[in-house]
Amino acid sequence: MNKLKLKKHKVQTHYHNLIAQNYTEEPVDIWTFLSDPNYLGNSTRNGADIYPRWREALKEMFDDNSKLICVLTGSIGTGKSTIALYAICYIQYRLMILKNPWGFFELAPSGKMTISFFNLNKTLGDSRGYRKMMNMMVQSPWFRNKASYKGITKEGEVLEFHLIKYILASPYAKGFGIVGEDVVSGVLDEVDSPIESIKQKERVLETYNATVIRFKNRFAQTGYSLGKLFIVSSKQDELAFIDTFIAERKGTNEVIIFDIPLWEAKPKHTFSGETFPIAVGDAYNPPKIIQEEEIEDYMKNGYSIVRPPVEFKVEFQLDLIRSLRDIAGMTIAGTRRFKLFSSEKFIIDCFDETKLDPVKMQTIEIGLDDPVELIWYLELNKLRMPKGNARFIHFDISFSGDASGIAMSGIKDWVQKDVQNPDGTFRREIVPVIETDFVMRIKARDGDRIPIHKVRKLVLDLRAAGINIHMFTADLRLASEDTLQLLSAAGINTDYISLDKTNQPYFDFRNLIYEKRWVCHRNNLLLFELKHLEQDPTDGKINHPLKVMEMEFLNDGGIKEVVMEGSKDISDAVAGSVVTCMKHGGVPMDVKTMQNLLSKTATNVGNEPAEEINKLLSLRDDKGELIEGTKHGENINRINEIFRRIHER
Repeated sequence: MNKLKLKKHKVQTHYHNLIAQNYTEEPVDIWTFLSDPNYLGNSTRNGADIYPRWREALKEMFDDNSKLICVLTGSIGTGKSTIALYAICYIQYRLMILKNPWGFFELAPSGKMTISFFNLNKTLGDSRGYRKMMNMMVQSPWFRNKASYKGITKEGEVLEFHLIKYILASPYAKGFGIVGEDVVSGVLDEVDSPIESIKQKERVLETYNATVIRFKNRFAQTGYSLGKLFIVSSKQDELAFIDTFIAERKGTNEVIIFDIPLWEAKPKHTFSGETFPIAVGDAYNPPKIIQEEEIEDYMKNGYSIVRPPVEFKVEFQLDLIRSLRDIAGMTIAGTRRFKLFSSEKFIIDCFDETKLDPVKMQTIEIGLDDPVELIWYLELNKLRMPKGNARFIHFDISFSGDASGIAMSGIKDWVQKDVQNPDGTFRREIVPVIETDFVMRIKARDGDRIPIHKVRKLVLDLRAAGINIHMFTADLRLASEDTLQLLSAAGINTDYISLDKTNQPYFDFRNLIYEKRWVCHRNNLLLFELKHLEQDPTDGKINHPLKVMEMEFLNDGGIKEVVMEGSKDISDAVAGSVVTCMKHGGVPMDVKTMQNLLSKTATNVGNEPAEEINKLLSLRDDKGELIEGTKHGENINRINEIFRRIHER
């Protein structure tokens, strides 16, 4: 026997020994399992219903048992959910032909292994995935023969097995969770509905995360397993919550991702082979259907190019954004359906690059007994507005774990705005421009708590430094009551505001930003929080996502996806400070009436000529039109001096 035949003989012998030791029958490969009528062939028309690209994907999944998490994403209509169910059926098949399933994983017998369906249904029977998978097995002679029980429910015939059971992991279901379950496989699906609560989606994802850990500890201790977990997700709006989960694990060896556009999933003979170019931009550059000769120029300007088959050209022409998502399977930056701000550019435009940040550190870690004062972290010489301008401070409270935010704002200026009347006509109003002096993020040291008394001291220190603290507000009524009472006793107006109970403060703040009437120094953490704020489609509340995916630009010019924890600590502080300023900042004087009054008074007392006062009060905009409002500076100081002298006489 030559060496090649000897080697082949040894491999075959080892394979048959492995089969003899572990299996009750020789396992078939994935394609035989899907095409043979004895297994799932009756559900796949002997494999004819499975697109060629998915045949390749299924082979990749099961050729490598180190791939523990399989992500199926991309366009709609490619059969992602069905492929995941085929795979789960194959996993069950391989487990059920083991001689000693628990011993194979070096575990003591422990009842049944669990296959879980992670979604937002109320019962297992409501899960489309479970019903479809059960129907596949009902049509399979092999599974029917292995069933320990066959029954009929209102959803149809069901099979039960000695080794496997099925559960639903949904926040809407009784006993939500997988505590105590030995999950050997499962699928996260049916959770990207745009009408579902963000919080409920996050709860499902948290449970799925916990399952991944438990699965790896039980069934993949060596980094390999016959079991697998699946995620099925079509592309949704920018930064869909499932994208962050994928981004966190994209670089690990245990994850395999199939991101497939519709034209790659379908057989090649479906299309002529002719394509057309689309330039895919970002949040500031919308996608466009372009000409061939324009490709190079668009690529130089940062666009990526995608080439769908010409058979889809009409769909892309009618609705480019939707087609890129649903046909090309692309998450398009700028399609921010549930974001509070439709584009982060509105926020960026309000940042004044000439304004310096008075806070020395982005996050101040402090404990109850630290011998420091918060005002030590402020450079008061960087406050641009006069100290006498009324200031409004809002404190977003937390004690440990989360961070707290403190922000101070005041009215910088007054401008004219055209407001529409109910009859369709317009009137001109004087409205404030509000500047945020600073925003401070405070976090407790590990095992410590945020010292609320130091926040009170900061407010009093600012007042002692000559800052006109007109009002202090805070959230969490019970937690802030003591602080509000003490500051009120010290002569500072106080009030309670919660940005969690009503959305109106955030809507008012957003309108101010859209009208470019908010000014702040550039603060990247504040930008991060504001641009990711979401309005929950179910209850309308403004909140932050559990995790978000950011793009990090590398020194070599490349881009890396980074997953970060969501937050809104300092955005709450800024919004609370700004809207309080809008509400309690007062209104400008009526200049025309005051001109007449001062002119008469000044003429009577013979001190200041009426023309001088009119000159001081005639504040005009760039078009030369009178602004009925106050300005800050030398003129107003002189007017105040005139008032003082008139009253003294």
